Amino acid sequence: MSKWTLCALLALAVITAASPTYADLTATVVISDSFGDSSGADHGGEYLVSYSGFDFTPASLGESPNQFESFCLERNESFTFGATYYVQISTAAYSGGLDGPSPDPLGNETAYLYTQFIKQDLVGYDYANAGPGRVESANALQNLIWFFEDELEGNSYTWGLSATEALLAEQFYQDALAANWSGIGTVRVLNLYRNADGTGNRQDQLVMIPIPGACLLCAVGLAALVVGRRKFALR
Repeated sequence: MSKWTLCALLALAVITAASPTYADLTATVVISDSFGDSSGADHGGEYLVSYSGFDFTPASLGESPNQFESFCLERNESFTFGATYYVQISTAAYSGGLDGPSPDPLGNETAYLYTQFIKQDLVGYDYANAGPGRVESANALQNLIWFFEDELEGNSYTWGLSATEALLAEQFYQDALAANWSGIGTVRVLNLYRNADGTGNRQDQLVMIPIPGACLLCAVGLAALVVGRRKFALR
């Protein structure tokens, strides 16, 4: 094994060790608003989520302090606006969903779309604070997330959408395919529970966590090693 390979493996080990874990159920959220179609059997975001007890600040659109925007993963579970739910943060949906295993790992396409959304880089999404354009965008993105997470039971990602929403869903779909993302980046799943002991499953949501400082330093160090190796090879 070369010294460069060893250094890279050591750096990755440090990154893994530095990654935060969230094992207890002391953190809570309250979902208070929605720009999507939150009525009927198919409850969908864009949701506005208030949080407490997190040891990080979730990425958000920055419209409201101490809140972030989210979408749901499971179409056969629900929640009540204004209720407090206990949270476990993971990389998969648990004990819910219309298809797939349990746990059901978060899909790459979903992670990409949510990342683009929260960075306000999702082309075609209407980020205006109010109005029909925001609702149409939210419905289109929510439907597509459900499609990628196998929640539409064989239906297409335009199922149940208006003509305008269907066009947006098609645009977001093509964007996700073209991106060809690998992995889920810093997007995570909020596993919601009615009780602090992890019982009473509720509809899982999305969140984006920041990259820990130690992880950033390791990544920079690893990049420096690669650059140094290339310079050495050119001599």
